[in-house]
Amino acid sequence: MSSENNSSNSNWRETIAPILEGFVPKTTSQENKKSLKVSLTKKTPDQNNEGTDDTNILNKKLHNDIVNDIKNSSDHQHDYESTHHDCESISSFQDPTDIAAMDNLVKLQRTRSTQPNLSSVGKPPLIANQSQDVLNIKKINMKPEDILKTANSVSRRNSIGSNASLLKPKNIPETEMKSETGSAQSNQQENSVTSSGTHIDLKPKENVQKIGKIGVCALDNKVLSKPCRRILNRLMEHGEFETIIFGDKVLFDEDIENWPTCDFLISFFSNGFPLDKAIAYAKLRKPYQINDLTMQKLLWDRRLVLKLLEVNQIPTPERLEISRDGGPKIDDDLKAKFKDKNMPTSFEQKEPKWRMIGDDILEVDGQRLEKPFVEKPVNGEDHNIYIYYHSSNGGGGRRLFRKIGNKASEFDAELNMVRTEGSYIYEKFMDADNCEDVKAYTVSPTFCHAETRKSPVVDGIVKRNTHGKEIRYITKLTEEETTMASKVCTSFEQTICGFDLLRAQGNSYVIDVNGFSFVKDNNDYYDTTAKILREMFIAAKDKKAADKEKLLNLKNKTKALPKTKGLVQNIINSEIQRNKLNITNSEVNLLKLQQNEAKNLSLSNINEYLEGQQKNEEEKDQRWVFKGIVSVVRHGDRTPKQKHKYSFTSDIFISLLKGHKEEVIIRNVIDLEIALKALMIARDEKLEDLNKLNVLIDALSKKLNFPGTKIQLKPVLNKETKVVEKVQFILKFFGEATHSCKHQAAELGEQMRLDFGLLNKSILEENNIKIFSSSERRVLYTAQLWAVALYGGNYENEIFIRKDLLDDSNAAKELMDKVKKKLKPLLRIGQEAPTEFTWPTNMPQPYLVMKRVCELMRYNKTIMDYHFETMSAEKLTELQDVWCCAEDAKLFKERWDKLFAEFTTVEKVDPSKISELYDTMKFDALHNRAFLEKIFYPGDEGNINEDIVDKDLVENSLVDKYPINLLAKNNFKVGTTSTSANVSSAHTDKTIIPIEEKSRSVSVGSATSQGSKLNNTTSNSNATLLSPTSNPKGSVGSLGWALESNKKTDNKSDPIFADKNYSHLRELFKLSKVLFDFICPQEYGITENEKLDIGLLTSLPLAEQILADIDSMKAAKNPQCVAYFTKESHIYTLLNILYESGLPMRVARNALPELDYLSQINFELYERIEKVTGEKTHSIRLKLSPGCQTQDPLDVQLDNRHFISCSPKISLTRHLDATVFEDILKKKFPRVQLPDMFTAVNITSPSLTYKGYKVKNLNEKVNTFTKLTPSAIEEEEQK
Repeated sequence: MSSENNSSNSNWRETIAPILEGFVPKTTSQENKKSLKVSLTKKTPDQNNEGTDDTNILNKKLHNDIVNDIKNSSDHQHDYESTHHDCESISSFQDPTDIAAMDNLVKLQRTRSTQPNLSSVGKPPLIANQSQDVLNIKKINMKPEDILKTANSVSRRNSIGSNASLLKPKNIPETEMKSETGSAQSNQQENSVTSSGTHIDLKPKENVQKIGKIGVCALDNKVLSKPCRRILNRLMEHGEFETIIFGDKVLFDEDIENWPTCDFLISFFSNGFPLDKAIAYAKLRKPYQINDLTMQKLLWDRRLVLKLLEVNQIPTPERLEISRDGGPKIDDDLKAKFKDKNMPTSFEQKEPKWRMIGDDILEVDGQRLEKPFVEKPVNGEDHNIYIYYHSSNGGGGRRLFRKIGNKASEFDAELNMVRTEGSYIYEKFMDADNCEDVKAYTVSPTFCHAETRKSPVVDGIVKRNTHGKEIRYITKLTEEETTMASKVCTSFEQTICGFDLLRAQGNSYVIDVNGFSFVKDNNDYYDTTAKILREMFIAAKDKKAADKEKLLNLKNKTKALPKTKGLVQNIINSEIQRNKLNITNSEVNLLKLQQNEAKNLSLSNINEYLEGQQKNEEEKDQRWVFKGIVSVVRHGDRTPKQKHKYSFTSDIFISLLKGHKEEVIIRNVIDLEIALKALMIARDEKLEDLNKLNVLIDALSKKLNFPGTKIQLKPVLNKETKVVEKVQFILKFFGEATHSCKHQAAELGEQMRLDFGLLNKSILEENNIKIFSSSERRVLYTAQLWAVALYGGNYENEIFIRKDLLDDSNAAKELMDKVKKKLKPLLRIGQEAPTEFTWPTNMPQPYLVMKRVCELMRYNKTIMDYHFETMSAEKLTELQDVWCCAEDAKLFKERWDKLFAEFTTVEKVDPSKISELYDTMKFDALHNRAFLEKIFYPGDEGNINEDIVDKDLVENSLVDKYPINLLAKNNFKVGTTSTSANVSSAHTDKTIIPIEEKSRSVSVGSATSQGSKLNNTTSNSNATLLSPTSNPKGSVGSLGWALESNKKTDNKSDPIFADKNYSHLRELFKLSKVLFDFICPQEYGITENEKLDIGLLTSLPLAEQILADIDSMKAAKNPQCVAYFTKESHIYTLLNILYESGLPMRVARNALPELDYLSQINFELYERIEKVTGEKTHSIRLKLSPGCQTQDPLDVQLDNRHFISCSPKISLTRHLDATVFEDILKKKFPRVQLPDMFTAVNITSPSLTYKGYKVKNLNEKVNTFTKLTPSAIEEEEQK
């Protein structure tokens, strides 16, 4: 070792000396203090191969340097080097025993103070069912690996006598919220949790003048949406405003007299919102309204919207109307508004005479409109819009609908006749410039933000960013469009208002007005909106105070006059009288306004009027307060889990159990080596199938030192003698947290922090949050990242390891094995998908889908093998510039070869392998997209197909015939009957080739990551088919794709996998997703009874603990949060308990999407305290987030973080009485009896015996083993 390294070692040893002196674990039980008092400077028997304590401390120091380096850097400034560093998996850190390498890494960090905080931590509060023998570690900033190692050793020490251990998390980077704003690649960055506009200061602001209370009266899912949250937090950050969230419970269950009072009201309609109650509240309390509530009713009818646009001389497309409902219905409040806007107040209409002239002309009362035209339902909430194409272009039509997954429309070749039931507006179809729509967002008449997006009529494919939002581009409005925006804002009386513009042939038209809506993912917009709203609130407050003062002045000026009934009107009408009394014009205008509100207002009863106003303004507090939440969270993104599973009967494998008759786990490298030795002995002695043994030996020898590699041994007992007859040997590796995990978990923590800031920010105060985790590395890592982001970077409490609640449970193993055997018949020929399962409409039977998947696997295997055989190892590695997650080309091929072997024929496929296939495909779409793109590329114009691929495998596509987008038919929306029937359209049997695919020239180089060298693909033979001269009726073809014209569309951001050469890879992705959604949830039970029993056997301890937590929250003075971090199995089984318990659910089980990484089940507790009696009432609502999921990861645009944001939460139930909720659940709990031991046992030094011999040294050969006497063998078994 060089002198430089020696010096470095000396430096870091000096640094850790005080840490070693202060690192003395404590116990909470004096009785067991001696047994649990463990100094990390010594190795315990259970800490084999865990590394020295010095190394652990070094890693802590290194971690602090890395953390601060990241904190001091900006997300704006990612260069190639930082990108490469960010893409490293946490499993790819340097070996902690390599001191020189660690020293070199330390040198790369910025200079900073390394003195750790050694302050003690007080005794934590005990949790129900938590053992008091808990290891309490002092606060030390620790690297994830060190914490995980400590967790494993702690859990081993406490696996029998203790169910819990707790850890101090490290400080980690604050949330790196780089916004992939679809708004436009404007380089807008999401602020970190300490940045302007997002930080919530828990300490009261001093010397800040309070402006007033902002009431937010809207459904919870809208209030807690990211844009709304960002803007509200910007308004709150300086302490000038208090924000009151009304909440669903108040909106639906309380009278308006009990709604909280506010000075400024942000209220808007969405599906299910009680608009009439909100209007009545606004009349009663008279707050300043950002968006007029009465005028929002107008938005329900497109005919009224278009009429108001017309009255205000705002251009709209040419149109006809067929009203079969008697015309729009308006109430008295809306009529009063219309009078002031020169709008008609009666819209009674008879059904007009209409007919189709030929195939292409619609005539309504003598007026004609020729195809192509657009058919819109008059109901503004109905988005099932049809476009009908001219017969000269092949006819047919395109169905538009609310975005479902990654689709917004689909073509129907038979859609030629207009709908004959219902009322519709028919608009001339206009050929949009650049095939783009313009989405405009006003915030006052003087500010409007605008974005363009790809029109849904192009191909129906929605391009999304990593946050799951549609990709859009900022555009500048013309002067004419700016005037239109101002008119829309003022005429509709909607300060915050979204509307749709269409630019066509040099003109702009408003085609729809949407009402209240925010821009997504644009910090500049959030800042501007908050600034404008603040100015409006201040002006409104000043005006209200001035008006009140004017009324009092009027009374004083006229107090000497006789109080006649007509005096007010006389003052209003008589200029002489006004001059005589020195009454200003503003005071007259005020009188007019007040007279309209109070019909009999006179100067004699101004006092009564003011008193009434004061009574209406009487402060009302929020009756239902957010009291707490229990959240069960799945871990973040991980590498695909790999495993080999075989059963053996030889004594040598049974001996590895060390006498245990329940599942055991072997983790330590030295213990894994013993298991490897057992495999080698079994191979040499030919004790088991050699193919199985060779697979395990090869895999274990290569993955021995990989983080997370483990062996599970599951004994199978003789039912009569209870003797172990055979052992299921399961080798598992990978499944480690990826670099994306840290971004996902930190973003979720920050989002919850912002939610708490709006709902009840005192929950973020000290000791109000408790966090529990399973002992698995990826789970604990997720919990740590989430915790630090939740606290804004300063989390100092403990994380408890609860193996009994959150680790794998084997209690339901027998029942789950029976269920898995029943899955295979579901894929047999002739077997239809059960109606209660998730299965797309019009999709053929599962057997045919699986058969097609096997065909596609063989097809893609041929392509992959061709590339690997024809390219050197160096060239293969270069196909992807940056390999993350400890991957390389060899490991990629190893994973896929294993899958190809599993999917040879439909008869041989194990249904449990479907999840492995889908998991791998999703992982590679996010982390290895560049390599995926090239290794499965079939060649220009299919030249590989012609040479090596069987054409029979690629002729027919199920995706073409059966639209996969129907899988998400309800778009995970609650309360809508939307549109599976309307959306779906089975394609005809004739071959349909999208025109876009015939003519489009794909710029591959600009779309591919890491600089693809592939050639562009263009079909010159069809270039003239779609020329402008052959398309006289406009640039739309029979399939609704944009046709070739003189206008150039910007396809540079189209996903590379939209290329037709990847059609079969896309089909494989989609069909794998179909099968995954069909099979995976059924692994936890097919029938209702199976789902409930497996759910209870697996997650009953967790469910009982959740109810105990809720009871604790009820009694607590402060609000609380309890978070449980676990894995997929507990998410599904807990959800099954909830669904099978009899709770009234709002969402059908088969309408739920995949529960992806960071999916959450939330139990929200609300409390109401009666002021007089002090009686408490509690309400519970269940919410679910499907996590970081997307319908098609191939269509998501990625940055170097490779992550997808977490989906918003929806309500699984309405608010339920807490007592009733708990009683319903508890009734199901006695249904099962848990075994005494239901979690796997971690063992060390597994026994290795064979024919009476025991291995004393791993290097010994089998014939030199030490002979054991019968008594010695018995002694070994007892041990």
